[in-house]
Amino acid sequence: MTWATDLFGATSRIAQRDGRLVETYACAGLIYVVIGCRASQAVQRLQRGLVHAR
Repeated sequence: MTWATDLFGATSRIAQRDGRLVETYACAGLIYVVIGCRASQAVQRLQRGLVHAR
Protein backbone atom coordinates (compact mmCIF):
# COMPACT_ATOMS: atom_id res chain seq x y z
CA MET A 1 0.00 0.00 0.00
CA THR A 2 2.79 2.41 -0.82
CA TRP A 3 0.35 4.45 -2.92
CA ALA A 4 -1.65 5.16 0.26
CA THR A 5 1.51 6.33 2.01
CA ASP A 6 2.30 8.56 -0.96
CA LEU A 7 -1.27 9.87 -1.06
CA PHE A 8 -1.34 10.79 2.61
CA GLY A 9 2.23 12.12 2.54
CA ALA A 10 1.31 14.48 -0.27
CA THR A 11 -1.94 15.33 1.51
CA SER A 12 -0.03 16.25 4.65
CA ARG A 13 2.33 18.56 2.76
CA ILE A 14 -0.52 20.26 0.89
CA ALA A 15 -2.65 20.61 4.03
CA GLN A 16 0.20 22.20 5.96
CA ARG A 17 1.07 24.49 3.06
CA ASP A 18 -2.52 25.69 2.54
CA GLY A 19 -3.65 25.56 6.17
CA ARG A 20 -6.80 23.63 5.24
CA LEU A 21 -6.29 20.34 7.06
CA VAL A 22 -9.90 19.16 7.32
CA GLU A 23 -10.81 19.74 3.68
CA THR A 24 -7.58 18.25 2.37
CA TYR A 25 -7.75 15.12 4.51
CA ALA A 26 -11.46 14.68 3.74
CA CYS A 27 -10.68 14.75 0.02
CA ALA A 28 -7.80 12.28 0.42
CA GLY A 29 -10.02 10.02 2.52
CA LEU A 30 -12.71 10.07 -0.15
CA ILE A 31 -10.15 9.15 -2.81
CA TYR A 32 -8.91 6.29 -0.60
CA VAL A 33 -12.46 4.96 -0.09
CA VAL A 34 -13.30 5.16 -3.81
CA ILE A 35 -10.12 3.31 -4.78
CA GLY A 36 -10.76 0.69 -2.09
CA CYS A 37 -14.36 0.12 -3.16
CA ARG A 38 -13.43 -0.17 -6.84
CA ALA A 39 -10.64 -2.63 -6.01
CA SER A 40 -13.04 -4.68 -3.89
CA GLN A 41 -15.56 -4.79 -6.73
CA ALA A 42 -12.86 -5.89 -9.16
CA VAL A 43 -11.81 -8.73 -6.84
CA GLN A 44 -15.43 -9.86 -6.46
CA ARG A 45 -15.85 -9.93 -10.25
CA LEU A 46 -12.66 -11.94 -10.62
CA GLN A 47 -13.78 -14.39 -7.94
CA ARG A 48 -17.16 -14.87 -9.62
CA GLY A 49 -15.41 -15.41 -12.93
CA LEU A 50 -13.18 -18.06 -11.44
CA VAL A 51 -16.14 -19.86 -9.85
CA HIS A 52 -18.04 -19.92 -13.13
CA ALA A 53 -14.97 -21.10 -15.04
CA ARG A 54 -14.82 -24.35 -13.07
